[in-house]
Amino acid sequence: MNILIDDSCFDLREHQIMRFDGATGVTVVCLRGELWLTQDGDTRDLVLVPGDRFTLDHEGLTLVSALRPSSLCVEMPVQTSVLRPSLGARARMAISGVRSAVMPAAPFAIRPQ
Repeated sequence: MNILIDDSCFDLREHQIMRFDGATGVTVVCLRGELWLTQDGDTRDLVLVPGDRFTLDHEGLTLVSALRPSSLCVEMPVQTSVLRPSLGARARMAISGVRSAVMPAAPFAIRPQ
């Protein structure tokens, strides 16, 4: 299943994986639980806990896996969510291991940094 989204929040079950393709500049914010994040071509593996945020900085595939039941928000770069460029420039995400639909929370505002 492929899902194109704007800024949204998700709940992931333990071991559930969220996949990002070509999503450089997208920020993942951990709200609850523990998330393991790995990017193609990056030797770092990151663990995010509540309050942590990480902006994807490598092209290619990024996987975010819930080490335990977790909640996360995805923030699109301001220029992407405001100007709405082509679909190819938007984050492409697929959630693996999902039997029921993931229900996103209401979008939230992005403040320039």
